[in-house]
Amino acid sequence: MIRELRIKLVAIAMVSFLLVMLAIIGIANILNYRAVNINADRVLEKLLENNGQFPKTEMVPIREKAPVDGVTAPPPPPDGPRGPAPREYPGEEPMFSLFEYSSPELNYESRYFSVYTDDYGILHALSTENIAAVDDDIAIELAGKAMEKGETSGFLGVYRYMMADDDGSLIVFLDCSRSLYNARYFLFTSFGIALAGLLLVFFLILLLSNRLISPIIEGYEKQKRFITDAGHELKTPLTIISADTELLEMEKGGSEWLEDIKTQTRRLTELTRDLILLSRMEEGGRSLVMGDIPLSDLVTEEVSAFSSVAKRAEREIALSVEPGLSVKGDEKMLTELISILVDNALKHSAGDVDVELRRQGRNALFTVSNESEVFAMSGRELKNIFDRFYRSDTSRSSQGFGLGLSIAASIVSQHGGRIKARCENGLFQIAVTLPL
Repeated sequence: MIRELRIKLVAIAMVSFLLVMLAIIGIANILNYRAVNINADRVLEKLLENNGQFPKTEMVPIREKAPVDGVTAPPPPPDGPRGPAPREYPGEEPMFSLFEYSSPELNYESRYFSVYTDDYGILHALSTENIAAVDDDIAIELAGKAMEKGETSGFLGVYRYMMADDDGSLIVFLDCSRSLYNARYFLFTSFGIALAGLLLVFFLILLLSNRLISPIIEGYEKQKRFITDAGHELKTPLTIISADTELLEMEKGGSEWLEDIKTQTRRLTELTRDLILLSRMEEGGRSLVMGDIPLSDLVTEEVSAFSSVAKRAEREIALSVEPGLSVKGDEKMLTELISILVDNALKHSAGDVDVELRRQGRNALFTVSNESEVFAMSGRELKNIFDRFYRSDTSRSSQGFGLGLSIAASIVSQHGGRIKARCENGLFQIAVTLPL
């Protein structure tokens, strides 16, 4: 149980971290790719506005300083031994601003070309001198593919294109290979960092998981010790009560009160035995004596022992066993498993009981079925019937499963099998699968 709890803790933590990292990486890369498209579209829009070219920049000289009180500023001193005197250089002011963070070198950094359509619908290359990898023929071919796509903007390989209008009278292309390379590099880098972080978190959680669940382990160990100790402490008074009851019956004769005492004492003794057995099985104190067990013979023998019990309850047991099936397990524990399931079916049955053992692939399938209105349960209730002292909410009766099915589930788990229950059309069935 503790091992399963630790595995669940690590799995939940890792899945949560993975989902968060995927969300962060996905959003970051989507925004990064979107920024590449936005920047490229802004450049293309400016190119379209200027017929496939960047607009020329004009030199605007800096104005001379105005005189103060009619006195002009003195001329700068001549160059001396200290170096040239500080002076103002004429600057350039672009006649347009592409976007706030654009560089004056953008028109020199950008590689672009454009294609236009004449009145006869023939494509002609325009301004291919701004890119070395594309000549007139390639430009016309790319423009034709862009027109076939029927979209006013998009990507053709590493080239982002935009049309002046739907008929494609002017198409401008921008080489985005550098931006796309940076976007892919960011994608792979982010996933690499996320993977490294995932591995680091996994090892940290694995190292700290024992400390995280240590309070649960401590409480669980105390509970198991209490059940075992209390069970042993109850054995002695129950034995004394049972012996005194028998002596009193011998001296005074039998009565209904003595019979009630004997019945309840016997129930407490069985409950104490089951509690100790279940506690030892869960804490690993009950070591299994594994061997090759002829399961077909074991089922036939154990079910036959319940014939008299079924007859007293006016029930019948229909037995169907496929011969020659063997499993590796503890004979005493497997006998206890069969006994628990058949006994529960007889106690809670409104009709006959069907017991079947057959081969299912590489497994042996052992099923116990009975008809009972008490077991008209939902799927959630069916999952809980293997819990200790579980009682069906639909029954609202004092009849519960007690510890029997909990012990059965523990036995099946220790033998590497599976146990499940289902209820359909008033038929309740418990199926046990054990590896052959």
